[in-house]
Amino acid sequence: MKSSAKEIILLGITLGIVSMIAALGLSVTYSVTKPVIAMQIKLALENAQKEIFPEATEFLQKEAMIGKENGSTVVKDFYTVNGSDKQQLGYLVSATTPGYGGNILFIIGVSLDGTLKSVRVTEHTETPGLGANVTSKSFLEQFDNKKFPMILLLRRM
Repeated sequence: MKSSAKEIILLGITLGIVSMIAALGLSVTYSVTKPVIAMQIKLALENAQKEIFPEATEFLQKEAMIGKENGSTVVKDFYTVNGSDKQQLGYLVSATTPGYGGNILFIIGVSLDGTLKSVRVTEHTETPGLGANVTSKSFLEQFDNKKFPMILLLRRM
């Protein structure tokens, strides 16, 4: 079977049109879902903050800490936590670290006496049933109420 130049050009044009329609569809989907995804990430962070420090009334972000690195872990957000009487209760650090399936976004709460109150994973792309176990209650509870020696570093910041 011989393909004529006309058929090849027609096939190329058809493929180009289909590709442009697919790209337009992906672009529209991304534009529509981007704010919704951002809101869900923000909501997950706020829920984790309240779970770790339920008595807190104020989370004050410290811009100077954002972007600090410790090995492969990068600080995304750093907060001082205050109670209703403006008394400082502790610190919250939101950071990312590489996992097997991508970055893992987590938040840790540290009280002023150096106790790690709790850890929450707010976002990950780990393999279900394997790496995703990082979000399981039994895994995360092993860190609750452990002494956190980095409290002296946090107080200086």
